[in-house]
Amino acid sequence: MKVKDLKKGMLIEPLNPNHVLVLNSYTYGSDPLPWVNVIPKKRTRRMPGYPRESADIAMYVGTKKDVKIEMSWSDKFVMINGKIGAVDPSAWSKLSPVS
Repeated sequence: MKVKDLKKGMLIEPLNPNHVLVLNSYTYGSDPLPWVNVIPKKRTRRMPGYPRESADIAMYVGTKKDVKIEMSWSDKFVMINGKIGAVDPSAWSKLSPVS
């Protein structure tokens, strides 16, 4: 998916149906929010102390300016299960709009 094609409120999902969006509930450095990535569904082993939530679909909520959040490494944000997370820039190549 091309980041330039994003629109606020757009639903997105992993390109591969065997993958899932993951909201890692720990923060990165001094940044205030958890981060989002795409991983295989079969990946059941979790590191202790790093709980995470997963979902098949997320909603794009906008950029730093739209959500008024300062992040040093991400400019795009999605909502998963009612929680906002910063999207890992490398994850966009594994995502597509919901059809």
